[in-house]
Amino acid sequence: MTTIQETRMARAEFSKRLNELCDEKGLPLKGQGRQLAVAKLFGVSQKGARKWLEGEAMPETSRMPKFCAIFDCNIDWLLVGRGAKRDLGLRPESHPRASDVTLGDRLLQARKSSGLTQSQLAEKSGQTQQMISKLESGRSNETAGIVALAMACGVRPEWLFNGNGSMPPPLAEPNIDPEALALARAIEALSPETRRHLSALVSSLSQPVRNDNGATQFPKLCEEYAP
Repeated sequence: MTTIQETRMARAEFSKRLNELCDEKGLPLKGQGRQLAVAKLFGVSQKGARKWLEGEAMPETSRMPKFCAIFDCNIDWLLVGRGAKRDLGLRPESHPRASDVTLGDRLLQARKSSGLTQSQLAEKSGQTQQMISKLESGRSNETAGIVALAMACGVRPEWLFNGNGSMPPPLAEPNIDPEALALARAIEALSPETRRHLSALVSSLSQPVRNDNGATQFPKLCEEYAP
C-alpha cells in the first residue's frame, strides 16, 4: 500500500525529472514562463502545468506517451527514474506517441486473451465493472487497481500500466480453494505490521514440537505474536 509520504516523494522526484527535460529542451526557466510553455505543449491549464513542475501532482497515464515523444525519453525513467533516460541510437520516430496503444486497449486485449467478461474480471480482481468499462473505453485512466487487474488477467503489471515489454500468455487458472482466496484478500487488506505478526504466527503453526511424551504441541501463539 502506497503511503502519503511515498506519494509525495514520487511526485517530487517526477517534477525534478520533468524540469530536467524542460532545461534540455530549452524551455523558459522556472519563474520566467516555464509553466505557460508546458501548458501549451500539453494542452492543459497553467495551474495544471504548475502542479506537475512543482511536484504537487503527476500527469494522467494517458499523457505519458506524449511526454516521451516531446522530450525524447524513456517512459520508465520519466515515471520512476528507472533505467536510462534515452536509448542510444534509437530513432525518434520509434518512441511511443499519444496515438499508440492506450491503457484501455491493453486491458481489453488482456481480458479477451484470458477469456473473461468484464463482470468476471471485476469479481476476480476485486474491482468494479464500471471502472473496468471506463478504462477500456478510454473514459478513465485510473491506475489504482492496475496490479489487481493484471494479476487477474495473468499479465505483467508493468506491461498493462505502460506497455513496457511483451504481454505473456494468460496463466492457467489455478485450482484455489474459495476460502483460501477469501483469506488471501483479507490478509492483503491488513497493515504491513499486522501481516508480519500473522506471518510469524503461521510459520510457528507449521513447525509443531513434541513434548517428552511424544505428543504434538504448538507454541503459545497469542502470547508471543499478538500485536
